[in-house]
Amino acid sequence: MLTDSFGRLHDNLRISVTDRCNIRCFYCMPEHDVRFVPRAEILDFEEIERFVRIAVTLGVSKLRVTGGEPLVRRDLPLLIRRLASVPGIHDLALTTNGVLLPDLAAPLYEAGLRRIAGEIRKTARRVNALQQVVIPGIWSQISAIQQALDQQEQEDVFRLKRIKGKIARSLAPL
Repeated sequence: MLTDSFGRLHDNLRISVTDRCNIRCFYCMPEHDVRFVPRAEILDFEEIERFVRIAVTLGVSKLRVTGGEPLVRRDLPLLIRRLASVPGIHDLALTTNGVLLPDLAAPLYEAGLRRIAGEIRKTARRVNALQQVVIPGIWSQISAIQQALDQQEQEDVFRLKRIKGKIARSLAPL
């Protein structure tokens, strides 16, 4: 079993399959001096699968595939299929920015992926891709969450405009 220095058991493992990304988020990629790991140093699918098989013997049963942006990794559905077939893995998820989901959602689902986490903004292509692969009943929950997020975003913009107005009035010359 994997335990940390506080004696807590850990059954989940995050696997970064790339350090590359298709967008430049401030929290993910600095504006300057980006240095990528040479491709020869990134684990291949066989190495990742072997590592996961070893981790399962230590009690890992949950995997989250991350990056960078994992969807930019070539042939990712092949890796997902390999990881989904590892005995002992009961939960396989992927964290994504969602940009490449329209083209990859169906192949990932066919490979065994059942959970996606991350930024899913409403664009027609992303919505259509998700509707094609999500488990029935889940789409209405995703839509409700998205509507709530959209409403919160509108309220935040309105709140910022009010604050900006108050600051501008307080800085106006007497």
